[in-house]
Amino acid sequence: MISIIIPLYNKRDSIARALISVLNQTYTNYEIIVINDGSTDGSAHIAEQILVDSSLPTESFCVYSQANSGVSAARNQGVKLAEGEWVAFLDADDEWVTDYLEAQNSLIEDYPESTITGLAHKKAWINSKNHNTIVSPDFQYRGLLPSNWSLGCPFWTGCVMVKREALINLKDGMFDEKLSYGEDLDVWMRLMYYGVAAFDSKVGAIYYQDAENKLTSGHMPLREHIPSLVDKYATMRSENSYFRRYFDTQMIYRLYPYLFNKTEASLAKQLGEKLDYSQLKYSLFFRMNHPSIYKFFTTIRDIWN
Repeated sequence: MISIIIPLYNKRDSIARALISVLNQTYTNYEIIVINDGSTDGSAHIAEQILVDSSLPTESFCVYSQANSGVSAARNQGVKLAEGEWVAFLDADDEWVTDYLEAQNSLIEDYPESTITGLAHKKAWINSKNHNTIVSPDFQYRGLLPSNWSLGCPFWTGCVMVKREALINLKDGMFDEKLSYGEDLDVWMRLMYYGVAAFDSKVGAIYYQDAENKLTSGHMPLREHIPSLVDKYATMRSENSYFRRYFDTQMIYRLYPYLFNKTEASLAKQLGEKLDYSQLKYSLFFRMNHPSIYKFFTTIRDIWN
């Protein structure tokens, strides 16, 4: 059985769409666990009513309410309540295509050694006149992910399934409740590193960029973002040069904006000094060590292009 965990916080306008996309799945051996993380807009009542009115037996779903504690705490609570061998995650403002679970189950059957599996997703906009979507990742692949990390970590939370036992026993814990951004990538990378990952580039979900109550692109304290975990990955980085190259590249992209913030620049520079630039493109070293010059050149380049 698959346990589907849906964190819910003030998603009145979209929770119905998410739940209906689950109820319409062609694969039906699942339970639904909605974690109401202190919603104040009535969205938990909407979720409960949809589930009660569905054809699911009452033991196959629950709406669990807790004080607002953040999405990581909600996912962790969902995992604790789950009874399935596998756990799937869906945010309350996104949706699955009808054969999503079937495609995931097919991956598990074809690659039974897997501990984490994933599909691609589409990025879409609800309120845009331009209904074109972006598929991510944009490569074609089906199989076990290579051990050299050449395809990176292609997992997105709404298109991931994890073996529950592997997640519960994951080194350094499940979702880090101190993080507000990148907490999911932290988990997927560790599951890939310590387990076996399979991926199918078939699109399995739609990620709405302009759904209500989404985390904004405004300033986020560096200590609440995944680059603050550089020390946490010290052993993994020292053990595996392929992982180190991938991880360090990702951290540079995420640290770079903080170099222009007076409050966070010093910490961002300190974290950047812990990375290994010997395996990376020189442009990444230049980006971190001469951020203003790099920004000037990229601005000129963008103007000319």
